[in-house]
Amino acid sequence: MFKIKNSLHPFLFAIYPTVFLLLANLDQASLQIAIWPFFVSLITTGVLGFLINLRFKDWLKSSLITTVIVILFFTYGHFHSFIYGAILQYEIDHGINKGVLYQIRVHNLNILLGLIWFSLLFYLSKLSLSISNEKRKKINQFLNVTAMTMIALAIINVFSYSHDNSTGDDALVVHDGGIKQTISNVGYNPDIYYIILDGYAREDILKKYYNFNNKPFLSSLEKREFYISPSGYSNYFWTYLSLASSLNMQHVNFLKDKIGAKGKSRIIPYRMIRNNHLSQFLKKKGYKFLHLNSTWGATKKNPFADKQLFCSHGVYQNEFYRVLAETTWLKALNQKVTGDLAQCWKNNIETLKSIATEQSPKFVFAHFVPPHHPYLFDKNGKVLLKATVSNQFQFQKNLWTDKAGYIEQLQFVNKTMLEIVDQIFAQSKNKPIILIQSDHGPHVEWAKKRKRKDLRFANLNAFYLPQKNTSSIIPPDATPVNHFRRILNAYFETNLELLPPRHYYSSYHKPYNFKLHKVTK
Repeated sequence: MFKIKNSLHPFLFAIYPTVFLLLANLDQASLQIAIWPFFVSLITTGVLGFLINLRFKDWLKSSLITTVIVILFFTYGHFHSFIYGAILQYEIDHGINKGVLYQIRVHNLNILLGLIWFSLLFYLSKLSLSISNEKRKKINQFLNVTAMTMIALAIINVFSYSHDNSTGDDALVVHDGGIKQTISNVGYNPDIYYIILDGYAREDILKKYYNFNNKPFLSSLEKREFYISPSGYSNYFWTYLSLASSLNMQHVNFLKDKIGAKGKSRIIPYRMIRNNHLSQFLKKKGYKFLHLNSTWGATKKNPFADKQLFCSHGVYQNEFYRVLAETTWLKALNQKVTGDLAQCWKNNIETLKSIATEQSPKFVFAHFVPPHHPYLFDKNGKVLLKATVSNQFQFQKNLWTDKAGYIEQLQFVNKTMLEIVDQIFAQSKNKPIILIQSDHGPHVEWAKKRKRKDLRFANLNAFYLPQKNTSSIIPPDATPVNHFRRILNAYFETNLELLPPRHYYSSYHKPYNFKLHKVTK
């Protein structure tokens, strides 16, 4: 009799997606989170194999059919995303908005793939039953070795990955110049709003390279007593480096020594963004830390926040479970699993409009991916593109060149920011501190090559600092590394030393190989 222990591949293939996803996202997930889908996959596979074996009374046949089902179940989402992306890319390249391909992508793709998948299941199951027992044994042995090798490599990589990135806690240490007072020098502790608009270009960049006049929006902010830094530059080229720097009020070049010039791990900078020094400082002052969960990397969640505000209302609020579900046949459930991206951002906008009613004092951090692509909205907020949280960053190489799409979405962002600011003012008992900033500017591919870096560093910086002469606190060429050093000095008299306003370029593939960049002003 063929024993179950000789045919473990259904179980190994079932747990591999969980192990692989954990490996790829150790900067966002944990072993505790992965345990639940790990055991659910094992138990479900065992029950499935048992039921199939009741029919065939042969575990060798049953295990092969079970593995076919497991592999088809866990690969459905990948094929769906690939085909969806290929069709969408073709539509973008050829300017197609409607037609047969559009109908397939939007309305019929799940039906089409479902037919293909059930056909494959029928064919492969029939093939498993029709071949000789000797061939089944050889296939069984091959599948066992393949599955064991995949699991072993994944486990080895998990432990080596964890070991290489286990020394980042001290990266959060920064001298704050001493905490001199509990209450700010304006007589109360103002709520602090730190709003990041991803890839938002500075006014002069929009005018010269996009032929767009952003003065009406900036003037509207100025009428609301905001100060706009006219020639500000970000300190880093990439979002996770820029935010790790600004939220911790320090340069992050030490990451080159910790991670390596050729390293790519984001564990330490992601941890720095979430458990940042600014929020730690403010918590000591009695602030509550409120975090609006975004749809990007480090800001998708924050377990260090006192309160997380979710933008998605799908079945899977946990990001690990949602991504895992999207690789499977559950992808066919669409928005119930994946979360509609446009609706997610609209929910965050509405949340930010009403958040002033939360108990004060509070530090609110909100990272909005718009106006960065994908370009979901026109200037009036009409949804132009059906996208999900998982496929939002497909086709990034092409979308920076869509100037019209960028400007349309930027105008929608402008409109919503003014609405948000007005609601915050209207609902706040005391005047708050508001900083609206971009992590970096856009990638202006059509500019001269030597200018592209300068243009990406050029970012938006808008400050509302109540009861202060903001222009005397914030210089025209302010850089984010010093934003909160200046603000805390002004309100809490912390005497934080200002850091050199330096700008560091690094490539996407070698993010920690920092090169000092002198911007051409």
